[in-house]
Amino acid sequence: MATAHWFDCKYTNYNWQGLSELSGLVPRASRSVQQLLPYSWTKLDWMVFSSPQRCIQSLLVVAVFLAVELNVFFLKYALWIPPINPLNTLRLLLWLLVGAPGVREYYEFIQGETSSQVLGGGRVFHKLGTFAWLALAMTALETMISIKFGRGLYPNPWPRKVLVAWGVAAAAFWAGMAVWQLQIGRSSKRRHGESSSAQRAGSDKKAA
Repeated sequence: MATAHWFDCKYTNYNWQGLSELSGLVPRASRSVQQLLPYSWTKLDWMVFSSPQRCIQSLLVVAVFLAVELNVFFLKYALWIPPINPLNTLRLLLWLLVGAPGVREYYEFIQGETSSQVLGGGRVFHKLGTFAWLALAMTALETMISIKFGRGLYPNPWPRKVLVAWGVAAAAFWAGMAVWQLQIGRSSKRRHGESSSAQRAGSDKKAA
């Protein structure tokens, strides 16, 4: 996040000065390197804490990433794939090619409601993109392979402390989401009541 913010601030105040207008070897070398970088950066604001729905939608990306990272260890252990096997590198390259556009497509999909409210109209993106669906399918396939070929490889049960900790964390999370949604509902009703009262007062003044 700090790196993305740094790039955003840097390109906001970028000076597109030609090499002939610079004096000195260091400024010209720096300008030559900057010429290879993109012209601009698109700032993606996930607005995680704007609403409970948006928070859950943003955390879904984190959950998929964690599942992908966890599947690495299960697949290598269940399928007897050594760490130096080139399949691990090919898998990472495949996820790089699919994951980057998939995250952008998912962002555009969940951002469609906000964009439609600003522009006025229907939802901008009605369907999830191809790469996003492909990333979800790959995650599900890797998880199913890990479960199928991992049967009998983990005889020890889950530690009770771990299950209790995850249960408490999940209960606290969903309780917080429920309280947050109730607060938003109460504030919206309060604003609606104030606006309706103001409209009634204005109509009474006009009638008088």
